[in-house]
Amino acid sequence: MNPDPNQPQDPAQTPSPEVTPAVTPTPTEPVAAPNPFGASTPVSSETPAAAPLGSAQPGTIGSAPAGAPLPGSTQNSKKKLIILISAIVGGLLIAGGIAIALYLMFFSVSKADYKQAYDQLKTVQTSVSATSITGDSDELTTTYNTFKTENAKLGDLKALKADKELNEKYKAYDTKAKAYITFMDGFIPSFQKLKTATDTMSGGSNSPLKSASVQATITALEDATTATDPSVKAYAEAVLAAYKEILPQAKIYETSTVSSARLAAVTAISKSTRGLSTASTDFSKDIKERYEGSSPKETFEALSKAVADKYNKK
Repeated sequence: MNPDPNQPQDPAQTPSPEVTPAVTPTPTEPVAAPNPFGASTPVSSETPAAAPLGSAQPGTIGSAPAGAPLPGSTQNSKKKLIILISAIVGGLLIAGGIAIALYLMFFSVSKADYKQAYDQLKTVQTSVSATSITGDSDELTTTYNTFKTENAKLGDLKALKADKELNEKYKAYDTKAKAYITFMDGFIPSFQKLKTATDTMSGGSNSPLKSASVQATITALEDATTATDPSVKAYAEAVLAAYKEILPQAKIYETSTVSSARLAAVTAISKSTRGLSTASTDFSKDIKERYEGSSPKETFEALSKAVADKYNKK
């Protein structure tokens, strides 16, 4: 029977309201927040307490931005910056020291460097002075090769490379020296062939009146005409032509018993030998002009004087 709603209810008979049992949250593992300056910092799964009034709330103006450096990271950054700057400055100092060392090594010229250049120039001067194109061909070859060897050393001298003024004077000399070397490289082998021929011509038993000696001279001159030097070649050809004129006259002089025939032969031979004198004069003049034209004498003297001045002022 339903109770009268107007009557007070018996507490014992009043049903209790249904209560839903509280559910205990399942514990979870802490989540690691990324920390670029070190190990991950655990974040608790508990609900954070409300921030006090006046404190910055996440997402509000004036609050620290998300992902801001952890406490103490600013100091670490400054330390790292100082270390980086120190490393850069140290690197610059080292680079500067290397640059100075390189400058002193390659561009700074000492008194000893000038002295070395001066001494080498004296050696070159001695070797070229001993080179005479009028002397023995073997001796000429030896002294000239000495000159080339000693002259080549000038290009490696520090004073002539690092000193701007001396370098310009050396380049001017080197240009002339190369022209001289080109001339001599072609002249000396040709001169050796010519000397062989002239030695045959001037032998004690040789005479333009003896056909055998004339023939020997002709053979030697034919080899000399293959010379590459134009002056030597021209002279050898002129002398060869003269001796070819002499040869038949020498045979007449040797075999004829008629006085008039022998006299005529001697007259013809004398005429041909006068032509040899003219060829010899032309040859000497030509060689002298070419030799002086290729000679580096003036540029060598200018370089030597400049080196001596630098050495004395150092």
